[in-house]
Amino acid sequence: RARPLNGAAQAVMATRLPVEAELAALASEPAPVEEIWAEDQAAALPLAIDMRLLATVVCLLVLGTVFIYSASMYQDYQTFGNVNYYITKQIMWLVIGSFALLVGLRFDYLHLRRYTMLLLGVTALLLIAVHIPKISYAHGGAARWIRLPGGQTLQPSEIGKLTLTIYAAHWLSSKSDEVKYSVKGLIPFGSVLAFTTLLIFKQPDLGTAAVVRGAMKGMFFVSGARFRHLFSLGALFL
Repeated sequence: RARPLNGAAQAVMATRLPVEAELAALASEPAPVEEIWAEDQAAALPLAIDMRLLATVVCLLVLGTVFIYSASMYQDYQTFGNVNYYITKQIMWLVIGSFALLVGLRFDYLHLRRYTMLLLGVTALLLIAVHIPKISYAHGGAARWIRLPGGQTLQPSEIGKLTLTIYAAHWLSSKSDEVKYSVKGLIPFGSVLAFTTLLIFKQPDLGTAAVVRGAMKGMFFVSGARFRHLFSLGALFL
């Protein structure tokens, strides 16, 4: 049987309980130094740039721009009366791409997981729209573009390179234990990629179809697929 506390013991317990409650509250909250360090790490992570990779990209962009100007200036003058027609469009897209790069540096790519199916659906609709005569633009016997206001065009197959890579990365990472099986791995993955690649192939855009096929086969193999499934995937895309 517990003995009743006297006045002194009650006073000690009265002062002890608030102290214990305060200590518990402090323990449940992150320390200020740790919180500041976590915020600094989160802010610094998107800015971790591979300078060698960035320098390589810049060099390729500069060389590509010079080659485009050198190869197109005569045709620009003959067709449009302006030697800077194509180079102006190239520089415009370089500026847009540079802005997209800066935005991408501040964006955590893992958030793209929740938009994977949306991106894939939009890409499929754009690839289908290319085959609709009223909105597509054909040149040289190939219907690869969609008409945009202002005389601009959009090539969905170029968007497909990025969105299909995002989809494959998300699907293969979330189904890593099922990639080895035919029903759960090969058939779903191969069906989606066969459908989108067929739309690109029908434009026809054989170069983009080959690039997408090679990238998807490589990702499928690295994710742990069996060799026979890899050969089946290759035969599916041929």
